[in-house]
Amino acid sequence: AVSDAHVGEIEEIRQTLEQQNKYKELVVTLTQEKEAICAAHFKELAKMREELEQLNQFKENDLVNTLKQVKEKMSDENNKKLEQMDEQIQYQDLVEKFQLENKAICDVPHKELGKMQQDQ
Repeated sequence: AVSDAHVGEIEEIRQTLEQQNKYKELVVTLTQEKEAICAAHFKELAKMREELEQLNQFKENDLVNTLKQVKEKMSDENNKKLEQMDEQIQYQDLVEKFQLENKAICDVPHKELGKMQQDQ
């Protein structure tokens, strides 16, 4: 027959084993939850990384487009300045041509007057 002391010891061991089993189950549950949380965080981080890369690509494209627009605007302004300079040069050429023609026209009567005076 099992003595009362042994019954108490056996009961104590059984309770200890139950507690250990509950502890092991708790550890397994917590480990599974931790892994699930980590997996969710990794998914979330991967999604955030992808969004960040898309945002950087968008900013890069936006910057490239802005630079193209600035370059085109500067090119347009430079072309306008070149056109203005060309027009100015053409205008100056016309003025010089007119002055030369005017001088030639004015010189003819003076020469004729000079000849007429010499003839007299």
